[in-house]
Amino acid sequence: MSHLETALKRVKDIESAVASGDLEAANLAAQQLTPLLVSNNIDELLSIRDRIESLTLGVKALQSADLSQLRGVQQQRGGAEAYQAMQQSPC
Repeated sequence: MSHLETALKRVKDIESAVASGDLEAANLAAQQLTPLLVSNNIDELLSIRDRIESLTLGVKALQSADLSQLRGVQQQRGGAEAYQAMQQSPC
């Protein structure tokens, strides 16, 4: 029986015990459920979370770089337009 199936069985045991008013049995089932809720893959989950955070930071950095580049292009365009306007105006 997998951990998930065992955990679901314990939850059903808790529900049944609470419905029948047997709080002692519910407590026992809850104590048996708790270890099943701790993932054996916690290190992998933390690693995945770190990778996602790293990707998020990378995306934000790229967005910032793109924004800086866009501002630079806008400034160049504004400078080119000003230069053209100066060239076209009569002296």
